[in-house]
Amino acid sequence: MKLKGALTILNKRADWYGESLDWLIDFIDTHPMAETCKVTEAHDVYKREGLGLIWCGLNGVGYTTVKKAHEEYLVWRGDGFQQNLFDSLPEYNQDSYGNYSLKKV
Repeated sequence: MKLKGALTILNKRADWYGESLDWLIDFIDTHPMAETCKVTEAHDVYKREGLGLIWCGLNGVGYTTVKKAHEEYLVWRGDGFQQNLFDSLPEYNQDSYGNYSLKKV
């Protein structure tokens, strides 16, 4: 199935519900077993080819970007993932005796 066929199936299913395509995508994301196999396959093609996402089954993530999938793999593997460690460090002043004191914020 290609993207055009997937969008046709999803749009027809959204019209059947009387809702928008965005609503249908959110509905399938939260209730994946509520749809037929053909609609679920069309949803997967739309996510992969239409939005450019990949499947990341780690930590319950689902479809995500390549960067986020890599971060989740590091967390799953036990290496963790540190974000902006040095951006939030406090700054200190040093007096003439070599003692440090926290700068006033």
